Amino acid sequence: MSTGVPSFSSFPGFSSFPGLDDEEAGPSKKRDDKKSSKKSRKHSDDEDKHRSKDRKSSRGRDEDRDRKRHRSDKEKEKKHRSREHKLTEAELFIEETLKGAVPLDENRYKTVDGKNLFFEDRKGDPGNLRYGRQSSQSVPKYRRLGYGEVLGFPAGWKLVPGGTPEVVLRGRKQSSRYTSSRIAAQLKAGPSRRLVIPPQPLVTAATEDFIALPALRSKARDTGGPRPITSFEQAEQGDEDSDGSSSSLSISEDEEQDDEYTVPSDPTSTAIAQLTSTVKSNPTSIESWLELVEYSVSTSPTPESKADVALAIVQKALSAHPTNKFHPILLARYLGSGSLLWSSAKLEEEWDRALDGVSKDGRALEETADLWMEWVGWRLKAKGVEGLEEAAEKLHSVIQREQERLRRRQQLPSLALEAAKLRFLWRMCVGMAEAGYIERAVAVFQAQIELPPSLSNSSFASKLDALEEFWDSEVPRIGETGARGWCNHPTSDSTAPASTTAVAPSSTMEAEEAEPFVQWGSKELRAGQSRILPRRTTDDDEDPYATILFSDIRPFLWDLSSPPWSSEYEDIRTLLVLAFMQFLGLHTAGLSAHLSLLSTTASTSASTSNIDSTWSDTRFSSPSLTSHLFTFPQSSNQAQRRNWEVVNGVVVAQESKETSTWGVVKEWSLGVAGSPLEGYGVKAEGRMWESAEVGALGEARVEVIRNLFQAVCTKIDSAILDQHWLAFEAALGIKQAIKVSKSILSTHRDSLPRWSAHTRLERIRGRPADARKVYEASLLSQPSNVSEDKRQGATKMWWDWAEMEWLGGDSVAAQRVVLRAAGVQVEGGKGNVSGAVVLKAKRALEGMVRERLEASKDSEVLDDLVPLINLQALLDLLAGANPEVALSRYKLELLGPSTDAKPHRHQYLSESLALASTLLVYHHTHTLRAAVPPSIFRQHSTSRIHSHPNNTILLGMWLESERGELVWGRVRGTIREVVVPERSEGVDVSRAMWAVWKEKVGEAGSEVERARGVLARGVSGERSRASVALWLVAIELELGMGDARRAKSLLYRAVAECPWAKDLYLLPFTQRLRSAFTHAEMVQWTNAMLERSVRLRIEGLEELVNQRIVETGDDESSDGEEDGKAVAGDRELEQLVEERRRLMPY
Repeated sequence: MSTGVPSFSSFPGFSSFPGLDDEEAGPSKKRDDKKSSKKSRKHSDDEDKHRSKDRKSSRGRDEDRDRKRHRSDKEKEKKHRSREHKLTEAELFIEETLKGAVPLDENRYKTVDGKNLFFEDRKGDPGNLRYGRQSSQSVPKYRRLGYGEVLGFPAGWKLVPGGTPEVVLRGRKQSSRYTSSRIAAQLKAGPSRRLVIPPQPLVTAATEDFIALPALRSKARDTGGPRPITSFEQAEQGDEDSDGSSSSLSISEDEEQDDEYTVPSDPTSTAIAQLTSTVKSNPTSIESWLELVEYSVSTSPTPESKADVALAIVQKALSAHPTNKFHPILLARYLGSGSLLWSSAKLEEEWDRALDGVSKDGRALEETADLWMEWVGWRLKAKGVEGLEEAAEKLHSVIQREQERLRRRQQLPSLALEAAKLRFLWRMCVGMAEAGYIERAVAVFQAQIELPPSLSNSSFASKLDALEEFWDSEVPRIGETGARGWCNHPTSDSTAPASTTAVAPSSTMEAEEAEPFVQWGSKELRAGQSRILPRRTTDDDEDPYATILFSDIRPFLWDLSSPPWSSEYEDIRTLLVLAFMQFLGLHTAGLSAHLSLLSTTASTSASTSNIDSTWSDTRFSSPSLTSHLFTFPQSSNQAQRRNWEVVNGVVVAQESKETSTWGVVKEWSLGVAGSPLEGYGVKAEGRMWESAEVGALGEARVEVIRNLFQAVCTKIDSAILDQHWLAFEAALGIKQAIKVSKSILSTHRDSLPRWSAHTRLERIRGRPADARKVYEASLLSQPSNVSEDKRQGATKMWWDWAEMEWLGGDSVAAQRVVLRAAGVQVEGGKGNVSGAVVLKAKRALEGMVRERLEASKDSEVLDDLVPLINLQALLDLLAGANPEVALSRYKLELLGPSTDAKPHRHQYLSESLALASTLLVYHHTHTLRAAVPPSIFRQHSTSRIHSHPNNTILLGMWLESERGELVWGRVRGTIREVVVPERSEGVDVSRAMWAVWKEKVGEAGSEVERARGVLARGVSGERSRASVALWLVAIELELGMGDARRAKSLLYRAVAECPWAKDLYLLPFTQRLRSAFTHAEMVQWTNAMLERSVRLRIEGLEELVNQRIVETGDDESSDGEEDGKAVAGDRELEQLVEERRRLMPY
């Protein structure tokens, strides 16, 4: 194949270039060209010398004008030479062709000969003699002729491969796409130049009609002195030196000028500088130290580097002041960061030193509760269930010393101390359940609930001895069918032991589960879901861990009692029952955060997120509830399919359509929503427990929870527990809930909170007329001389009635209810009310609010103050006022805030007011479709989520306000900065789950990478990486997207962080992840699970380990057959593969 040579005679004549002779250039005139060039240079030198002499003799403007002209000529000549040097022959030809100066010639390609095609490699490959064949990595270098050229394009154009192929000129760079890493780095870096404020105004006189622009001057000119006189040669030399660095000089001058009156533009550096000065002036400010740590580690890329930076700063904080040496919050952060860097021996030594230090420092348990909780988690990670037993023994000794100290001072146990005990019990039970010892954990809760709250004449040891007799009798216990309780147990053991209610697992297996490991995993999973209650010694069960003796649970029991001044949400017995239900899977919103606030007096605890959510929020460990977070397609190909569109030449993703702003993730502070029967909708949609939450429990757990409510609500007179019981039954069926409510009201006829719960059920059922009858009978027919205890909850019931009439569309009836609640008599029928009557009612409500504010330290503040303000705001709306006027009612400050008694009540009141005000505007604008500017609702909801980002009802209403704006960049930015901010400690589990649910993974327009980013921040946080639920959801996301390799990698990381979690170990025994593990890996996995004392129920796993199963269709086995080696099992097969991998690439 031969091609023609381009005809260069068609090139334009060189006479068109300035400074060249008109004669034709040729090979015979090279010497003449050299002579002419020497003459021209000599002539130019003479001109330069003559010009310099003229310049030296000239003064003023002529000097500057000639210098600039000479400099511009030199720059033009230099640019022209550099252009000729940079452009290749082909590029010059193409440029002239595109201009139309050169006609296209078909014979423009060079002739191809053998010298251009081949070259000799005489060295050879020595690997041929050593290994018998040629290596793929030592092939001689070659390049295909015409590589990158495009057929039909002129010579010099090449095709650049990549994500978007592009044709460019040879020697030039490919244009950057908006998806390239370089463009992304530039966008992330922001502007490189700063807009600075001048040190003095630009206009010096008011009479000037122009703005003087500041000129960059040298320091010599700024001083006002004369300009230094230099020779022309020095000036010219300086000009030549500055040609290549003019831009750098200008930048340095700008920076020098900016440094005189600007501050650093980086907000992180500014914050670090401010916090550094703050901690120097006030070294005891723990909040400032923690913020300094967060800002300092924000730029570190890896968890180890973050821990290294945080460790150095915390060490300075501990030694900055004597009071900081054993501060529990600093110590917890110090040990948490050190756990990533130290050895296990050093970490244990540091823990012992820290705990001994806080004990010798005389700090009470209320101050160090969070530190002890971190220590319990560390013991669980280090030694499993055995570590929990050691932790319980040490905590008992610490609490015993604390009680002796209180006894010497003649003080009663504080509420914080009792809440700390409950936190310890709950944490240890969750650890035991996650390791597979669910029966032992359930037995601890059963025995703790059976214990009476206080016996003045009996010690705790005597109470345990008496409880042991009841336990050994093996009668039905709390949560089991037919349980009567210890208080109703006869002294003579005449009652026959009841049979256990545990459900035996099904032995039938599906035909498709032929893989032995998957079969065993299915049996183990079913057994764990059905067997949760401890079995009796008389039951025929060979599992030694299913039968729980009293000696197994005695170390984990505590002497719990409630102070006499505690309110309903501060009663330890009530909180214990709620904790047991959440342990069983029925999540109670805000319970763990409530206990954390009650159990500690540390100043920074209220400002941080819920640190207990990492272990207490276990609801998403259930696969059935996790399925509500994602909407995975049927196949992985559908998961990767994405609809795209082009906007102005840029390919962008399809816009995501928001379908629902409320989901299965529900979290708020305990008690702020009024009752568990209230939600955001007219029929209580979005309440705490609905069919999704209860359906994920399973039949065994549902039966235990129902038995628990029946037994406890008859023993404990608590309206809160009764409301939770009705909410649970309403999630199962509204008719059964009505029956239970009527049975409760038959024994509590004067309880207004229970009547209010019954009206809520009627409203959920869609019968407002029946609810109205209950309101009238409970509120209007009640005598005026009734006691204050019996009238407790009347204000809340008045608000519920007015809200029902308002949302039903009857504003006149709602206004009359508000007037009656204010104590104003209304005469007449259903007509409008006069303005004087409305004004009188407003003044009456203002007086009631003022009285509640003066008594803001009482427990009734949370129950009565918020309904009163709701009535005020509703009356304003019904009177025709602007919504902003109604919202102003919620802007109040408590008179005389209690800083020592119960500061958490003020925090709950703030969130209650925020939720009530946002719900009021939401119903006014969305439910009733009032003509109100959308900006009012959007601005109010946005400000409320910044104050309370953990409230998912507020987050749902905020999404509803942004729904019509379609500015999802703003929504995602707010979620990233407010809901799940990047903190070194990690993220709150409920917030992370809400952010993952918000991405709607699997739906059209969803972005899985955003959900992955949220979960990645969670599993890499200092505290949140210990959350088993976060790891399970992250692995479930990858399995749903069809990426088993990434799921396997996450699983190894999860087991390293949570080595006690049985649910993680069972994942390779499932059908979706089994294909990612070889038989040898399954053997290693099983051995690790047995070494870490993970409890197993089904036998036969060791037999599977000993078997040598050859997996069919394995690529590695086919390689062994080709090599002629007899492979008897996977172990020999993997040894062969490892040997082949070692010899690669040969």
